[in-house]
Formats: sequence, structure tokens, C-alpha cells
Amino acid sequence: MHGSSPLVRRLLLAALFAAGAGLVLSACGASTSVIEVSGAVLPPPATPSEASLYLTITNTGDLADELLSVETDAAPMASLHKTEIDDSGMAMMGDTDTLAIPADSTVRLVPGGLHIMLMDPEPLDAGDTISISLTFKEAGVKTVEATVVNDATELPS
Repeated sequence: MHGSSPLVRRLLLAALFAAGAGLVLSACGASTSVIEVSGAVLPPPATPSEASLYLTITNTGDLADELLSVETDAAPMASLHKTEIDDSGMAMMGDTDTLAIPADSTVRLVPGGLHIMLMDPEPLDAGDTISISLTFKEAGVKTVEATVVNDATELPS
């Protein structure tokens, strides 16, 4: 830069600074949650007052996420539940406010574990489908179709 005008030197320095800042920002990269929901199924409701829904949530991103809520037009209330076995061997079900979905992981909602409980669902028969919307903290709303299955072998384990 010897013999260059002050304006040329300033422009070159500004260009070098901008290029360096761009490299630093691209090296940092923005972390993201990439959520895929699959395998959504439910057996026909055992009682008219509730139905359980099972599915798989996969986060292929490098940012953990959290399932915040579940909604469906097929029931006035849908919530995340967890079945736990107490010391006496009794199965107890309870609400779970949110569900952590770690980065680069899969969380399965299965019979006898985590599941989505539909309260007072519409009448459902094998072969019916319902739309369900899951709201994640980072990934936003994901809407999937769940199929009513008649055979227990079609439920995840």
C-alpha cells in the first residue's frame, strides 16, 4: 500500500475488515432445530372420553427444541402425558407440561410411556385420519396426519 492514496488505503482496510467479519460470522453459524414428526397413529378409543396418540419426533438440527403444546380439531383438549409405574407396580398417568427434544436425537411417544392424550375425541374408527398440530419452541408449528389403526401390531413399541 506504499504510495497509495489515503482513500485507497481506507477502502482496502474496510474491505479486509468486512471479509474478516464475514468469516467469523460464517464460522459461528446459526444453530437450528430441524424437526420431523412421523408415524402418527392411534388405536380406536377404548372409551368415548379419551384416546391415546403415538408418534416419533426427530430433531436432525444442532439446536435442542421443546414441544410446548398439541392441538387437534378431533378433540377439545389434547395434552402430553406420561405413564409411570409406581413402587407398587401401579401404572399412573400424568400431564407433562413440555417435552425436551435434544439436538440430533429422536423421541418416541409409545404405549406405556410418553403419549398424547385426546380428551372427549370425536368418534374415531380404524382408517380415519385426524390432523394434529404440534408447537415447538424453536421449530414452530408442525402439522401431521394421524391414522386410526385397528391392529395393536401397527402401534409403535
